[in-house]
Amino acid sequence: MDMKELLTRFYARERDVLFNNMHPDYRCHTPGNSQISGTFHGKDGMIAHIQQMQQLTGQTFRPHHLGTFLADGEWGLVPVHLNADRNGKRLDQPAFGVWRFKDGLVIEHWENPTDMTAFDNFWA
Repeated sequence: MDMKELLTRFYARERDVLFNNMHPDYRCHTPGNSQISGTFHGKDGMIAHIQQMQQLTGQTFRPHHLGTFLADGEWGLVPVHLNADRNGKRLDQPAFGVWRFKDGLVIEHWENPTDMTAFDNFWA
């Protein structure tokens, strides 16, 4: 499977596609100063990160891809729109998922919201 297809399927919520194509040194980086910020290691770390975001939002957190998937053998970029509800607050903003590949596997992911203050306030 090429990396563009992998990202397309992951954003279609076929999470096993990502989990089955993770490098052993996989890391996900979430910026900011909130309870979901940090670096999450491996499949277990990514599963825990996703579960935390879903639990905090009552299963409403959704990164909707905007139809563009850019990827080669080393890098990927996916523009998304983040939507979620939490404790009377609404997350509604564009963001970017930046991905790095190694040896045909996903090794690193950076979550990049466009309004860091609003993102942190939502998760606070």
